[in-house]
Parts: sequence; C-alpha cells; structure tokens
Amino acid sequence: MRIHKVFLPLLAMTAIGFAGAATIGCHAEADAKVGGATPPPPPPAPPPPPPPASTAAEPPPPPPPPPKKVITLKGVQMKSATKIDMPGDIEYQSGSAKIVLNDKSKKVLTQLATILKDNAEITKLRIEGNTDNAGEDKGFDNVKLSQQRAQSIADYLTKGGIDATRLVVVGYGSTHPLAPNDTKEHMALNRYTDFVVQEYNGEAVEDSGPPAGAVSAAAASSASATAKAPKKAAAGAAPMAAPASSH
Repeated sequence: MRIHKVFLPLLAMTAIGFAGAATIGCHAEADAKVGGATPPPPPPAPPPPPPPASTAAEPPPPPPPPPKKVITLKGVQMKSATKIDMPGDIEYQSGSAKIVLNDKSKKVLTQLATILKDNAEITKLRIEGNTDNAGEDKGFDNVKLSQQRAQSIADYLTKGGIDATRLVVVGYGSTHPLAPNDTKEHMALNRYTDFVVQEYNGEAVEDSGPPAGAVSAAAASSASATAKAPKKAAAGAAPMAAPASSH
C-alpha cells in the first residue's frame, strides 16, 4: 500500500512537468512567430513642396494708346493730319522779314485770319518759316530770317484781331527744302510757310513732322552740287503747292 501512495504523487508531478513544458513550448513558438513577422512597408514619401512664388511681380500691360484726335475745321482743307492747306504766296522783300502787301500776300493772310476766327478749336497755330540756302556760304543766317518772317505773319494776324496767345512761330531756315537749291525755280519752292495746328481745343495734337516731299538739307546740297558738275544734272523734286515767299 505505501508503494501506491508514493507512485501516485510522482505521476502527478510528471504530468504537471509535461504540461509546463508544453506551455513553455507554445509561448516560445508564439514568440518566434512574432519576432519573425515581415515589417510593414514604409509610408509613401511626402509630395515635393510647391515652387516658391516669384518675388518679381510682372509689370502690368501698358495702357492702350489714346485715340488720335481728328481735326475738323470749318472752311479748311488739310494737306496732312495737322497742316492746313493754304495755297498762295506770301511775299517778302529780298533778304528781309518785311511782307510785301500785294494782292497775293493779302489773300493768304486774310484767308488765314478768317480760318482762325471761324475755328476757335484752333487754340495754338504754329507758323513755320522756311527759306532757300542763299547767302549761307557767306555766313547769312537763314534760320533767323525764317523765324522773323513767321513772326511778321503773326504780327499781321494779331493786328487783325487774332489773340497772340494762339500763335507760335518757328524758323527752320533751309533745313526742310522741297527741292535741291540748284535753280531759281527750285529755290522759290524752298521759300514757303507751313501753318500747323499745334493745339486743338486746348490739347496738344500729334505733330505731323516735316512737309511731305521734303528732302534733307544734306541731300539737297549734294544734289545741287551734282547739278553744277559738268555733264551731270540733278533731278529736282516735283513742285508742291505751298505758300512761298521770295527772298
């Protein structure tokens, strides 16, 4: 009987030992599975930051050009955008700014005064004097002469009741010739006066520049020299209707 009592406790202890070993083995296997699992993939890379905004602001587009003023005058024909067509001659004493008040000169001056009286929109009229190149080789100042002649026209208009503040005078001398200064006929063409609307209704208008058909003074001088050379002749510019004044 004692043998049986000892044996039973031994069997119980052996069973407990196997159970403990089995439990340890399960834990070890579970730990092995956890330790050997595949790691999760890394998170995706963040998107690249947006490019920095340009610090240099683009300039705004230029404003559209203002519409060109259309000059409409009563009883006036224009030979360009700003120049009044004034056919006829204003004559001067030779080499002088004194106007020869013959019928031709009076006709042009009277018509010009009427235009200014009938068209108050002309708030500035520029009187441009032009001459040939006579005497310049001896030092004569044709620029001064042409300005004095333009002033003589302004003085005449002022005496006739035109406000002097509406008139501007300028002299170009022989710098805007219409033909080479090689013959008397061509030189007469180069003695002329232009009347330019400089201000219309109190606002400046775009200048139309030198007269149509004008040649540079250098070209005119060269053509004139060529005309004087033996066996050569220079082709003159076509005549133009323009107020002329004799030297």
